[in-house]
Amino acid sequence: MVTEEKSIPVLLDYVEKADLQYTYENGIRMIHLPEVVVKGTLPDKTPYYSIPDHSYSAEKIEQHGSIKNLLYLVPGVKIIPEINGYNK
Repeated sequence: MVTEEKSIPVLLDYVEKADLQYTYENGIRMIHLPEVVVKGTLPDKTPYYSIPDHSYSAEKIEQHGSIKNLLYLVPGVKIIPEINGYNK
């Protein structure tokens, strides 16, 4: 009689080989599950989850004096001044 401790590794080895052989002969196993419905709500719009929109009208550009001054207000934009044709 084979003890349980010795039969488990042998069984696992057999299952692994059988699964590999099935994959070689028939391809990857496909398991068809019943249709599911996912319900949820969109989170409130925050600056972190919304698509950024940084379009400015001619009036807004005129209010700030120049496009350069307006760009200082855009998150993530860094303006590096040039000195004698070179950036600092």
